[in-house]
Amino acid sequence: MMRRWVIAFVAFSFIAVTPLAGQPIKALSATVMSGGISGFEICPQFVCGSALFMGRLYGEGGASGIWMISVNHYALDYDEGGSTQIFDGEWKLFSGWRLYRGHVPAGAITSGGDNTFSIDMDMVLQRGGSGNLTFDGRLDHNVFPPSIRGAILQ
Repeated sequence: MMRRWVIAFVAFSFIAVTPLAGQPIKALSATVMSGGISGFEICPQFVCGSALFMGRLYGEGGASGIWMISVNHYALDYDEGGSTQIFDGEWKLFSGWRLYRGHVPAGAITSGGDNTFSIDMDMVLQRGGSGNLTFDGRLDHNVFPPSIRGAILQ
């Protein structure tokens, strides 16, 4: 598992485009963690043992950060409307000097039939606050590296 995070850190140093500016996100007990994300798949599951993604969070109130997520899923169904289950994962978000991290207990990857996929997953915050979050996004395998965009909502 540590090897994947090292790969993620090295890969992100090449894809970082904007500085880590903005306000740190406050603890979830005080503020809702919500915002848009964009990023890339930096290592597919068949290479790293889980699908590894990294990118930027553009949160409420100007808060920003870097996120990383590693998920395990069954074989992708490329037929339109076909669904694949996400069955495990973990995520991290760095905002300012704060670290938030948690678990991905479940989710679904649904094919758009054109090499794109909608992703819906549950995210449980375990460090930096408490609460349940959801991710709703779109993964595009038509570009390299595959891109991901979406929103994290609490």
